[in-house]
Amino acid sequence: MSLDPRRVAQIVRASSVQGLSWRGSGYLLNPTTVLTAAHVVAGVSTARVRLDAGQQADRTLEGRCEVLADDLALIHLSSPDVVLAGAQPPSLGHLGSRPLLIDAVAAGYPLFRLVTAAPGQELDAPAERFRDFAQIPGEIAALNVFHPDSA
Repeated sequence: MSLDPRRVAQIVRASSVQGLSWRGSGYLLNPTTVLTAAHVVAGVSTARVRLDAGQQADRTLEGRCEVLADDLALIHLSSPDVVLAGAQPPSLGHLGSRPLLIDAVAAGYPLFRLVTAAPGQELDAPAERFRDFAQIPGEIAALNVFHPDSA
């Protein structure tokens, strides 16, 4: 299982502060659904989803936001992503019932990658700063120890 960079989405939503936009990260689960955090789409009913940002296949789709539980949300795209329309769905995992240390990769547009736009760089909002892409390797400690009495 590996991270498919074509599925990493930049979520852009309008902000009420001086007409600026707020950006976050998401992951395209299928051609019409993006998984993101609820705090990324808090307070809005729609958002723009940008895929392959800065690449030749760069494209933006519109979607309707649905907050699920805790800090999870989905964005239902109004039209399917044609680039990944025939792709297999991503492989999602289950951690099992013993302590593990699992290699992982996170990707997205985190706040610590806030950069200043170069002179003449075209942005989709009246701002001079934006979040750049980051890919971060790490490990996940799965501490869900199996207890025979809880089965």
